[in-house]
Amino acid sequence: MLILVLMTKQFYCLLQERIMTQSYDGEQFTNSQFLVFVNRILAWLVAGIYICSTRQPRHVGPFYEYSYASISNTLSSWCQYEALKFVSFPTQVLAKSFKVVPVMLMGKVVSNRTYPLNEYLTAVMLSVGVSMFLLSKDDSSQLTTATTFAGVIILAGYMMFDSFTSNWQSELFKKHSMTPMQMMFGVNTFSCLFTVGSLLFRGEFFTNIGFILRHFDFAVHAVILSICSAIGQLFIFYTIATFGPLVFTLIMTTRQALSIILSCLIYGHVLSMQALLGVGIVFLSLFLRAYFKSFDKKKTAPK
Repeated sequence: MLILVLMTKQFYCLLQERIMTQSYDGEQFTNSQFLVFVNRILAWLVAGIYICSTRQPRHVGPFYEYSYASISNTLSSWCQYEALKFVSFPTQVLAKSFKVVPVMLMGKVVSNRTYPLNEYLTAVMLSVGVSMFLLSKDDSSQLTTATTFAGVIILAGYMMFDSFTSNWQSELFKKHSMTPMQMMFGVNTFSCLFTVGSLLFRGEFFTNIGFILRHFDFAVHAVILSICSAIGQLFIFYTIATFGPLVFTLIMTTRQALSIILSCLIYGHVLSMQALLGVGIVFLSLFLRAYFKSFDKKKTAPK
């Protein structure tokens, strides 16, 4: 199941880049928020149908608490799509690897979690590796200082919102013992309301419906992207409920290497030697974390 989900997330990332960076019959799709809405409405329908057709434990938590995770999740998704207008996909992927640090810091704020020193060490290594990648230059880059700065700001927003989302959801799982499907339904209920309300208020909802009607291939891509997103959400909620937000973040970070390689092969991104060294440091830190974890288990195991 894990392999299937990782493959789904991999396809999701590549399709996301296709939608946001490539045109459809000469017309560019630019509304990130509408894409978030399409993803959320399908996930909401899947969760609703599943809950109605199966026996679920009694829901005891206040429903409004889902709105906090919904707002942060919607904003993180918007930032993720919007960043692709200003930075390349490999840059975005490596920036996501840096998310381990904000997750640890947000865990302290939201849940008062503490982590051993070696986890902070590997987190700092992640930061160094990501920084080397982001500061590297390649000959094909045409980004100006302004657009690069805008991309970094948007990526920082993504990491902050996404870190809060996973930690808040972990708190809800511990407090109310709901199922991942109940979490998926609750969060996406508010996400659908927020996004469609914003789109209607700004007069962009029917404009984007028109884009779908004009471009059938975009409609197919949007539906497939939403299916991948729904499968990914199920995995996210299950992992957070079972193992916590930090383990989930590390699992998703290890997937980033394949994302970078595939994106470079398919879309022709060029990585400098400094960027490649940064990638190596990022994944060395992940290896060291796994080693420290294994060493700690052996040390605490009964003899």
